[in-house]
Amino acid sequence: MSSIIENMKLVFVQHVVCINRGSLVTSFRIQQPYNAQQPEAGTSGNILYSQFRAIDLETLQFGEQPLEISDWIRPIVSAVWGSEQAGPPVRYAPNGMTAVFEITGTPLNFRVDLQTILEPNQNVNSTHIGGLRAGSPSRRTICPLPVSSTM
Repeated sequence: MSSIIENMKLVFVQHVVCINRGSLVTSFRIQQPYNAQQPEAGTSGNILYSQFRAIDLETLQFGEQPLEISDWIRPIVSAVWGSEQAGPPVRYAPNGMTAVFEITGTPLNFRVDLQTILEPNQNVNSTHIGGLRAGSPSRRTICPLPVSSTM
């Protein structure tokens, strides 16, 4: 398990995507877990079941400060009529990579898991999301998965 945690330290991304696979309506914002002054920025708007939203970290301002390379960030997911959960942290770099987080569960009991990291030339789309089923081998991996609009 420690090798997974060590590999997480190498994850640098520019975009954060949250996919809602749970029985709830959610939204998310970005948090800098180690910034006590202005720790949150951005908001996704509501995400219904089987939808996703993305935030480009390069466009965010925390107070009046943009992110710096290597800053830690994580999504904070809020359920409408429910609780909040934080996803695992990743690091920022303007490299075009995308961290894809999956939301599963119900408004009072849900999880936010890092599902995959997409290369800059890969896109998240409705076909890709439709192919990700609970229990599939592709869930919760941190290696790039091929994404195709012809799946």
